[in-house]
Amino acid sequence: MSHHHYVHRAREAKRKQQYRLKSNFESGQWNVNAVMMGGLGRDPELSSSEEDLESLTHKGICTDKSVQERLCSIWNRLHFLPAQQIDMAVKYSSEDFSGHLNTALDAWEQACAAIEKREEVLVELQSFEEAASDPARFFARGHLGSSVARLEEAKQRDKLHQALDQRGQEVSQIIRKIFSQYGDQVSYNGRFYQEKMSYDRTEMLYWLQQERRKEVLKPAIRTLHIELPPI
Repeated sequence: MSHHHYVHRAREAKRKQQYRLKSNFESGQWNVNAVMMGGLGRDPELSSSEEDLESLTHKGICTDKSVQERLCSIWNRLHFLPAQQIDMAVKYSSEDFSGHLNTALDAWEQACAAIEKREEVLVELQSFEEAASDPARFFARGHLGSSVARLEEAKQRDKLHQALDQRGQEVSQIIRKIFSQYGDQVSYNGRFYQEKMSYDRTEMLYWLQQERRKEVLKPAIRTLHIELPPI
Protein backbone atom coordinates (compact mmCIF):
# COMPACT_ATOMS: atom_id res chain seq x y z
CA MET A 1 0.00 0.00 0.00
CA SER A 2 1.46 3.42 -0.96
CA HIS A 3 1.87 6.02 1.77
CA HIS A 4 -0.46 8.41 -0.08
CA HIS A 5 -3.18 5.77 -0.15
CA TYR A 6 -2.51 4.95 3.53
CA VAL A 7 -2.95 8.61 4.58
CA HIS A 8 -5.99 9.08 2.32
CA ARG A 9 -7.71 5.98 3.74
CA ALA A 10 -7.11 7.08 7.33
CA ARG A 11 -8.42 10.60 6.66
CA GLU A 12 -11.50 9.30 4.84
CA ALA A 13 -12.27 6.92 7.73
CA LYS A 14 -12.08 9.85 10.13
CA ARG A 15 -14.24 12.02 7.89
CA LYS A 16 -16.92 9.32 7.68
CA GLN A 17 -16.87 8.90 11.46
CA GLN A 18 -17.38 12.65 11.92
CA TYR A 19 -20.19 12.66 9.33
CA ARG A 20 -22.01 9.93 11.30
CA LEU A 21 -21.69 12.00 14.48
CA LYS A 22 -22.93 15.15 12.72
CA SER A 23 -25.91 13.46 11.04
CA ASN A 24 -26.96 11.29 13.99
CA PHE A 25 -30.68 11.70 14.78
CA GLU A 26 -32.58 10.64 17.89
CA SER A 27 -36.20 11.53 18.40
CA GLY A 28 -36.56 14.30 20.98
CA GLN A 29 -32.80 14.92 21.18
CA TRP A 30 -30.89 17.90 19.74
CA ASN A 31 -27.66 16.86 18.07
CA VAL A 32 -25.31 19.75 18.87
CA ASN A 33 -22.79 18.32 16.39
CA ALA A 34 -25.12 19.39 13.57
CA VAL A 35 -23.91 22.97 14.16
CA MET A 36 -20.56 22.51 15.91
CA MET A 37 -19.02 20.26 13.24
CA GLY A 38 -18.81 22.56 10.22
CA GLY A 39 -22.19 24.25 10.54
CA LEU A 40 -25.63 23.46 9.15
CA GLY A 41 -25.75 22.19 5.60
CA ARG A 42 -22.00 21.58 5.31
CA ASP A 43 -19.89 18.46 5.70
CA PRO A 44 -17.76 18.27 8.87
CA GLU A 45 -14.23 19.57 8.52
CA LEU A 46 -11.16 17.76 9.77
CA SER A 47 -9.29 19.57 12.52
CA SER A 48 -5.86 21.04 11.91
CA SER A 49 -4.21 18.11 13.69
CA GLU A 50 -5.94 15.71 11.32
CA GLU A 51 -4.94 17.81 8.31
CA ASP A 52 -1.33 17.37 9.52
CA LEU A 53 -1.54 13.83 8.18
CA GLU A 54 -0.66 15.30 4.80
CA SER A 55 2.68 16.40 6.22
CA LEU A 56 3.61 12.82 7.11
CA THR A 57 4.59 12.29 3.50
CA HIS A 58 7.45 14.72 3.92
CA LYS A 59 8.73 13.42 7.27
CA GLY A 60 10.01 10.07 6.00
CA ILE A 61 8.72 8.20 9.10
CA CYS A 62 5.39 6.53 8.33
CA THR A 63 6.45 6.14 4.71
CA ASP A 64 8.52 3.13 5.77
CA LYS A 65 6.60 0.04 4.76
CA SER A 66 7.73 -1.97 7.79
CA VAL A 67 6.58 0.82 10.12
CA GLN A 68 3.22 0.99 8.36
CA GLU A 69 2.80 -2.76 8.70
CA ARG A 70 3.67 -2.65 12.41
CA LEU A 71 1.26 0.21 13.04
CA CYS A 72 -1.56 -1.51 11.14
CA SER A 73 -0.89 -4.74 13.02
CA ILE A 74 -1.12 -2.94 16.39
CA TRP A 75 -4.31 -1.18 15.36
CA ASN A 76 -5.90 -4.42 14.17
CA ARG A 77 -4.85 -6.43 17.22
CA LEU A 78 -6.17 -3.80 19.64
CA HIS A 79 -9.21 -2.96 17.45
CA PHE A 80 -8.33 0.73 17.25
CA LEU A 81 -10.99 3.17 16.10
CA PRO A 82 -10.15 5.32 13.04
CA ALA A 83 -9.66 8.43 15.20
CA GLN A 84 -7.20 6.56 17.42
CA GLN A 85 -5.23 5.40 14.40
CA ILE A 86 -4.89 8.95 13.13
CA ASP A 87 -3.92 10.32 16.53
CA MET A 88 -1.20 7.70 16.94
CA ALA A 89 0.17 8.21 13.43
CA VAL A 90 0.32 11.98 13.89
CA LYS A 91 1.88 11.74 17.35
CA TYR A 92 4.70 9.38 16.43
CA SER A 93 5.44 11.32 13.26
CA SER A 94 6.07 14.50 15.24
CA GLU A 95 9.60 15.68 15.95
CA ASP A 96 9.18 14.98 19.68
CA PHE A 97 8.48 11.28 19.16
CA SER A 98 10.00 10.35 15.80
CA GLY A 99 13.28 9.33 17.42
CA HIS A 100 11.46 6.94 19.75
CA LEU A 101 9.25 5.33 17.11
CA ASN A 102 10.84 1.87 16.99
CA THR A 103 11.15 1.49 20.78
CA ALA A 104 7.58 2.74 21.18
CA LEU A 105 6.32 0.20 18.64
CA ASP A 106 8.24 -2.51 20.49
CA ALA A 107 6.37 -1.58 23.68
CA TRP A 108 3.02 -1.47 21.90
CA GLU A 109 3.64 -4.90 20.39
CA GLN A 110 4.46 -6.23 23.85
CA ALA A 111 1.14 -4.79 25.04
CA CYS A 112 -0.66 -6.51 22.15
CA ALA A 113 0.86 -9.88 23.04
CA ALA A 114 0.11 -9.51 26.76
CA ILE A 115 -3.48 -8.43 26.15
CA GLU A 116 -4.09 -11.26 23.69
CA LYS A 117 -2.83 -13.80 26.24
CA ARG A 118 -5.13 -12.37 28.91
CA GLU A 119 -8.11 -12.33 26.53
CA GLU A 120 -7.47 -16.01 25.75
CA VAL A 121 -7.68 -16.87 29.46
CA LEU A 122 -10.84 -14.77 29.78
CA VAL A 123 -12.45 -16.71 26.92
CA GLU A 124 -11.37 -19.98 28.55
CA LEU A 125 -12.92 -18.85 31.84
CA GLN A 126 -16.14 -17.92 30.06
CA SER A 127 -16.34 -21.34 28.40
CA PHE A 128 -15.74 -23.02 31.74
CA GLU A 129 -18.39 -20.95 33.53
CA GLU A 130 -20.93 -21.61 30.78
CA ALA A 131 -20.75 -25.31 31.66
CA ALA A 132 -20.20 -24.85 35.40
CA SER A 133 -23.23 -22.58 35.77
CA ASP A 134 -25.62 -25.21 34.42
CA PRO A 135 -27.80 -26.33 37.37
CA ALA A 136 -28.61 -29.60 35.57
CA ARG A 137 -25.16 -30.90 36.49
CA PHE A 138 -26.26 -31.23 40.12
CA PHE A 139 -28.81 -33.84 39.08
CA ALA A 140 -26.62 -35.74 36.65
CA ARG A 141 -25.80 -39.35 37.34
CA GLY A 142 -22.34 -40.68 37.91
CA HIS A 143 -19.22 -38.59 38.31
CA LEU A 144 -20.70 -35.40 36.78
CA GLY A 145 -23.25 -35.08 39.59
CA SER A 146 -20.89 -36.05 42.41
CA SER A 147 -19.27 -33.88 45.07
CA VAL A 148 -15.91 -34.90 43.60
CA ALA A 149 -16.88 -33.17 40.36
CA ARG A 150 -17.76 -30.01 42.32
CA LEU A 151 -14.31 -30.03 43.95
CA GLU A 152 -12.70 -30.44 40.53
CA GLU A 153 -14.74 -27.51 39.27
CA ALA A 154 -13.60 -25.36 42.18
CA LYS A 155 -9.95 -26.23 41.53
CA GLN A 156 -10.27 -25.47 37.82
CA ARG A 157 -12.04 -22.18 38.56
CA ASP A 158 -9.29 -21.13 40.98
CA LYS A 159 -6.65 -22.07 38.42
CA LEU A 160 -8.27 -19.94 35.72
CA HIS A 161 -8.73 -16.97 38.03
CA GLN A 162 -5.10 -17.18 39.10
CA ALA A 163 -4.00 -17.33 35.47
CA LEU A 164 -6.18 -14.31 34.68
CA ASP A 165 -4.67 -12.39 37.61
CA GLN A 166 -1.16 -13.25 36.46
CA ARG A 167 -1.86 -12.18 32.88
CA GLY A 168 -3.43 -9.01 34.22
CA GLN A 169 -0.30 -8.15 36.18
CA GLU A 170 1.80 -8.61 33.04
CA VAL A 171 -0.55 -6.33 31.08
CA SER A 172 -0.54 -3.68 33.82
CA GLN A 173 3.24 -3.61 33.84
CA ILE A 174 3.56 -2.88 30.11
CA ILE A 175 0.59 -0.45 30.18
CA ARG A 176 2.29 1.55 32.94
CA LYS A 177 5.53 1.55 30.94
CA ILE A 178 3.81 2.92 27.84
CA PHE A 179 2.03 5.61 29.85
CA SER A 180 5.12 6.70 31.78
CA GLN A 181 7.44 6.77 28.76
CA TYR A 182 5.10 7.93 25.99
CA GLY A 183 2.01 9.29 27.74
CA ASP A 184 -0.31 6.85 25.94
CA GLN A 185 -3.32 5.06 27.39
CA VAL A 186 -3.58 1.54 25.95
CA SER A 187 -7.08 0.75 24.81
CA TYR A 188 -8.77 -2.35 23.41
CA ASN A 189 -11.79 -2.05 21.14
CA GLY A 190 -12.14 1.60 22.14
CA ARG A 191 -11.97 0.98 25.90
CA PHE A 192 -9.01 1.73 28.18
CA TYR A 193 -7.67 -1.73 28.97
CA GLN A 194 -6.70 -0.99 32.57
CA GLU A 195 -10.32 -0.02 33.21
CA LYS A 196 -11.59 -3.04 31.27
CA MET A 197 -9.58 -5.39 33.50
CA SER A 198 -11.32 -3.97 36.57
CA TYR A 199 -14.75 -4.93 35.28
CA ASP A 200 -14.71 -7.47 32.44
CA ARG A 201 -14.60 -10.55 34.66
CA THR A 202 -17.67 -9.40 36.62
CA GLU A 203 -19.40 -8.28 33.42
CA MET A 204 -18.82 -11.69 31.84
CA LEU A 205 -20.22 -13.54 34.86
CA TYR A 206 -23.25 -11.23 34.98
CA TRP A 207 -23.88 -11.80 31.28
CA LEU A 208 -23.75 -15.58 31.78
CA GLN A 209 -26.17 -15.29 34.70
CA GLN A 210 -28.63 -13.33 32.57
CA GLU A 211 -28.29 -15.78 29.69
CA ARG A 212 -29.00 -18.66 32.09
CA ARG A 213 -32.01 -16.75 33.46
CA LYS A 214 -33.34 -16.28 29.93
CA GLU A 215 -32.98 -20.00 29.19
CA VAL A 216 -34.83 -20.94 32.40
CA LEU A 217 -37.69 -18.54 31.62
CA LYS A 218 -38.09 -19.52 27.97
CA PRO A 219 -41.04 -21.91 28.55
CA ALA A 220 -42.93 -19.24 30.49
CA ILE A 221 -42.10 -16.63 27.87
CA ARG A 222 -43.55 -18.79 25.09
CA THR A 223 -46.67 -19.52 27.15
CA LEU A 224 -47.36 -15.98 28.32
CA HIS A 225 -46.03 -14.17 25.21
CA ILE A 226 -43.90 -11.75 27.21
CA GLU A 227 -40.59 -10.14 26.39
CA LEU A 228 -37.59 -9.95 28.71
CA PRO A 229 -35.78 -6.62 28.94
CA PRO A 230 -32.46 -6.54 27.08
CA ILE A 231 -29.36 -7.56 29.02
